[in-house]
Amino acid sequence: MSKKGPLSKAETFYIDNHHQTVDAVDIAADLDRTVKSVEAYIKKNHSKKKLANPAGDHFIRQKGVTIMSETSSTIADDRRKSFEKQQSSCITKITDKKEK
Repeated sequence: MSKKGPLSKAETFYIDNHHQTVDAVDIAADLDRTVKSVEAYIKKNHSKKKLANPAGDHFIRQKGVTIMSETSSTIADDRRKSFEKQQSSCITKITDKKEK
């Protein structure tokens, strides 16, 4: 007799990591669940079509490394130059009264 009720976190983790390589029938047998419940979970959570180029996918995800496109780099450089101009106008020198 198969288990009833919602899938546990351990069961969903197992399905998430094995649904591409193992058949739904075998997963259901391993978890002692019905094939229908396993297929419903896979259909609900893993059949969504992925976007062609999801946001943030153009950056390489490595610790400490960010790679930008030429356009992004140019925009960052332009912003840096305008910030340096603003910053230099805000700097004042403190004069010592003894020097005068």
